[in-house]
Parts: sequence; structure tokens; C-alpha cells
Amino acid sequence: MTKDLNIKLRLYETNKILVIGRLLYVSSIALTGLISKILGGPNKNFSTLQMGIMLGGALGINLMYYYYFKNYSTRSIKMMKFFTATQLIIDQIIFSIIIFLAGGLTSISFLYYIYDIIAAAFFYSIAGVIAFSTTASMMYGGVIYLQYLEIIPYLPRYNLPHEFILAKDFSAVTTNVFAVITSFYIIGMFSGLIARNLRRKEEEIRLERDKENAILSNLSDGLIYITNHNTINMVNSRAEKILEFKARNVVGKKIEKVDFNKMKLLGEVLQDNNPVREFNFSSIKNSYLRVYTVEVRNENKKLIGTAKIIHDISREKYVDKMKSEFIT
Repeated sequence: MTKDLNIKLRLYETNKILVIGRLLYVSSIALTGLISKILGGPNKNFSTLQMGIMLGGALGINLMYYYYFKNYSTRSIKMMKFFTATQLIIDQIIFSIIIFLAGGLTSISFLYYIYDIIAAAFFYSIAGVIAFSTTASMMYGGVIYLQYLEIIPYLPRYNLPHEFILAKDFSAVTTNVFAVITSFYIIGMFSGLIARNLRRKEEEIRLERDKENAILSNLSDGLIYITNHNTINMVNSRAEKILEFKARNVVGKKIEKVDFNKMKLLGEVLQDNNPVREFNFSSIKNSYLRVYTVEVRNENKKLIGTAKIIHDISREKYVDKMKSEFIT
């Protein structure tokens, strides 16, 4: 169950970046269109109404995906992956329409495909990235060649004579399409290799973290780590047991924002800053604790946090008491 939740969380985080990225490129396209209309030069065949419809449609799709992935914990992994793929394909379709309306061969909107290809690298293997590079290539090449063959109309970007000449010149069309498609594959392969290395490093870090958590969980002493910002960052299971609280209720919270009314033992331990302190909780849970407050520094000797090491000395106290009574 935890593994599935981690996969869902990773899909949610990467899709959130995709949604934010789409908002940025849609804003960029809208701004470019607005400037072109103000200047009265390019994009005469790309009407303000068409721009508005495409902008509204793209933002609507973005909002839909945002709300879908926001509730990731209730979604199935298969459907999340399906919707990830569909939004990338929808993006490529939108780019193709923009290229058709904004000048075809002379449009620079093919650059937006690159965003989609790079995004795919963080969701899929190199084979998947090549697949999305192929769909982008087919869509771009399809628009340019359909205009060349006059199956669909050619709408020039600047309405200059040479644009019509280039759009109907086989050599110019083929050279342009080859250069753009080659760039798609090169960027896709490069992004895929980078993403694969990042995933490998992420897996190494995860395994190292799991190993550290296993070690910390099996310590005989309790351990609580507090960051420089006074936030409880980590709690091992032994600390939970000794101080009688649940880690999920405090991890990620600042100490001053934790309600200690139901966690009095934890409150006393965290709010004490003595290097070594013994606590007599015999009236509450018949136990004695020795707490060490240790500064945690990085390799540059910079203070990064504080660790509370909690040692249960109840048995030691009991033995000392028995010795004392025996001697008496």
C-alpha cells in the first residue's frame, strides 16, 4: 500500500510541474499573440477570437488536470498514467493547431514541442521519450507537408511573398522538417538520459534513506531530530514508545505549534535545552529518562539541527534503589 502511495505521490508531483509549465507556456503564447495584434504585423491569419478560444480551452484543460491529480490518493495508478499520457498528446495537438494557424513553415511555435518532450522524459523511459518525439515529429511534419501538398490551406505568418515560395518549395520544406525532427530526437534522447540518471540517483538515495530509517528504528534509545527552523523532522519508533505519542501528529510541525496537552512527556523533553537532563516521570508512567541534547552539524561544521537522544534509565534507577534498600 505504501509503495502504491509513493508512486501516486511521484506522479502527482511530476504532473503538478507539468500543469505549472502549461500555465507558463499558455501565458507565453497569449502574450506573443497579444503583442502581434498590438503591432499589427504577424499572425494576421490567426484571429483574436481563435486565440481566445485556444487560450480558454488550454486553461480549462489545465484546470481539469489540476483537480484530477490534486486528489491523487484516491486515483488508480493506471488511470493516473493514462491521464499523464493524454495531456502530453493533447499538448502536441494544440501545438500543431497553433503552427497551422501561425505560419506553418515560418512559425517558431515548434519550440513548444520541446517542452512536451522534456516533460515526457521525467515520466517515461528513453523508449517512451522516443515515442513522444515520434508523435511530435509526425504532427509537425504532417502539418507542413499537408500545407505543401495543398490538402490544407497555408496561412502565412507575415503575409510576405517569400513565405508562399518557401511553403511550396520541396527542398525548403524537407530541409526544415528534417532539421526540426532531428532536434526533437536529439533533445528527447538527451533529456531521457538525464532523467534516467536522476531516477537512478533518486533510487540510491531512497535505498540509503531506508537503510538509515531501519537503523534508527532499531535503536534501543529514542531519537528525535529537530531542524534549525525548530521543526520536528524525524522521530524513531523507540521515542514514540518511550514518550507515548504518535510521530504522525508532530513530524513536520514547529515545536511551538504542537499541542502538548495530550503529549506532556514529549513537551517536557522538547522544551528542555540542557545538554543532559534526567526526568522523573514516575508519577505519570513510573519511568526515569535521561535525555541528551546534541547539536548536529554538517561536514562544514555548520549547525543544521538538534537531536534529542532519549535513554530509559528506569531499570538502572530500580537497581540502585534495591541496592540502597538492601544496604540499609
